[in-house]
Amino acid sequence: MDEDNETEGGGTGVNSNSVTIFKDLFRIRNQGKQTIHVFVFLVGPKTGNVGLFNGGTTSPLWATTLEVGEYEDVGLLTNTFGVDSSDPAQLVNDMIIVAVGEDNPEGGDHEAAARDLAPDDAEANKEVPDDELNE
Repeated sequence: MDEDNETEGGGTGVNSNSVTIFKDLFRIRNQGKQTIHVFVFLVGPKTGNVGLFNGGTTSPLWATTLEVGEYEDVGLLTNTFGVDSSDPAQLVNDMIIVAVGEDNPEGGDHEAAARDLAPDDAEANKEVPDDELNE
């Protein structure tokens, strides 16, 4: 969308009663000096309707390991079947991406270390919503 091509009716958000997939929305690259483990957390009223996924799959972006110099293309999937389209609330308010270095924490519990860095109300992006159309 841009100013030169306005949407009639002032559209906002994603389509109602639909599955919307944004492939290769952004890229996470490890530009550090050690292997990292990437975790995503979602905050909002309808986190179960949104998911970030790895590259060419629809596997959730969770505990993804990236060696130095490696990257992962990230997509976004929304499933709004059953969501009241008159509800003005966003599906999610925030997405938090946490990268935990291989050498941290002690004991190697990278997931626990990521959870400690995420807000208390954040939900783990361990599942991606169903990408099948509910007709």
